Amino acid sequence: PDTPLHLLRWHPDYRMLDLPSTPVPTLERLHAIARSEGLRFVYLGNVGAHRLGHTYCPNCGDLGVEREGFALRSWNLTESNACRGCGERLPIVGRPPEDYVPIGPRPLSEGFRDPSRVRSPPGAGR
Repeated sequence: PDTPLHLLRWHPDYRMLDLPSTPVPTLERLHAIARSEGLRFVYLGNVGAHRLGHTYCPNCGDLGVEREGFALRSWNLTESNACRGCGERLPIVGRPPEDYVPIGPRPLSEGFRDPSRVRSPPGAGR
């Protein structure tokens, strides 16, 4: 139950620009199914800043690790990787580096691809 499961959103790129991205509601349903089957650490990826990309304490529900994409927004665990709210030890290996500085607020558009600026590869659309 403590093995993390990452559900990643597929998105069109390179030579497969004609197919749609995986709908976020589909990933949210898969997340709910995995959790109902007993997995405690299920994450959504490639969906931007989404609440289901964070780590929550399985005991009390407090936010333990907040992520935005591959970056950490906040680390709310003790030195022993336990929940600050209830003391539950989370099975997380490692910690952020000593010089870690969380990312700050930024516009949602920053860091996301603007579809109007993506060029099709040669021969696409034939």
